[in-house]
Amino acid sequence: MKIENHINENKWQLIDSKTNEILDTTVENINSKVINEEIFYKKNPLQDLIDRDSKLPKSLSLGLILAITGHSFWNGSSFLVDYLLNKYIINIIISTVLNLFWILILIGGLMIIGRIILQNVILLPDKMV
Repeated sequence: MKIENHINENKWQLIDSKTNEILDTTVENINSKVINEEIFYKKNPLQDLIDRDSKLPKSLSLGLILAITGHSFWNGSSFLVDYLLNKYIINIIISTVLNLFWILILIGGLMIIGRIILQNVILLPDKMV
């Protein structure tokens, strides 16, 4: 059973978010649940993502370990690259350019990890955000 679409007529319903009861409507036949779903259901493009499970750490200790590991990799690799470049490359300009290139690689990796984290935060239920 479908309601005919009229070009000049707007159809809307005011629905209580907790009980899903229809509080007010401009639709004439509100007895059918099929009508409600056909007219007012809008598919969310992220619906497929919501069905998946989040890959974020479930415990605080695992999150802290990952954060500490990431920071130590950042600091340790920056120190190691700077140390090796200063030891084996005499020219300071080349050493500085290569060090800046390594920093750009680290920032690019951080952006990729941040994007993955944000995509997984979208998957969390509203009460957890």
